Amino acid sequence: MVVTCFASNLARLHALAEVSRDTDRYAALLGRSLLRMQGVARQSDYLTATDSFIGPWELGFLPHSQQLWICTGSQGEPAAALGRVASGRHPQLVLERGDTVVFSSRLIPGNEESLARIRADLTAKGIHIIDDDMAPVHASGHPPQEDLRQLYGWLKARYLLPVHGEIYHQEAHMTFGRSLGLQGLVPNNGDLIDLSAQPARVAELPWGLVELPQT
Repeated sequence: MVVTCFASNLARLHALAEVSRDTDRYAALLGRSLLRMQGVARQSDYLTATDSFIGPWELGFLPHSQQLWICTGSQGEPAAALGRVASGRHPQLVLERGDTVVFSSRLIPGNEESLARIRADLTAKGIHIIDDDMAPVHASGHPPQEDLRQLYGWLKARYLLPVHGEIYHQEAHMTFGRSLGLQGLVPNNGDLIDLSAQPARVAELPWGLVELPQT
């Protein structure tokens, strides 16, 4: 059993650790970003000692029925763990006909072609695929407006700076923020925010080509 998900979804890692215990399996992480996030989460106490994962070199010696692999690559990144597994290039995991890969994620627009290629590689190997169209295996990490309203109330926020998503997502977020009495800006990537001005404004920084001397 293989599950691929966003490495930043610590709640999913916690849930998968619980699933592995409840199903008498051992879990291992494949992918640098998953290992990095696990390390940070442990330092911050977001993951506890009960959220245990073993090394892939240990998991590979166990029967298939006791294995749970958690991989990066849910968006079709060819160099991520799942991409290398699908193409037969991963040194620690080789899937067999009848194995299952669960996509505990949703497709981000723009990744259709690369993800389709990985799914095709898996299907050609006789791998069973489960995604959120087939079963409830994913819940969005993006909060709805009511959750945002509660968060801003807890923070007693006065200012909002939307930074995630496309411009229309950010504008919609800012419109919602203004309905709560928040002030803010919707800058473009690379803009400087001058917080010394009242109100804050988008500032400009002169720039040009920089010549680097040869050494």
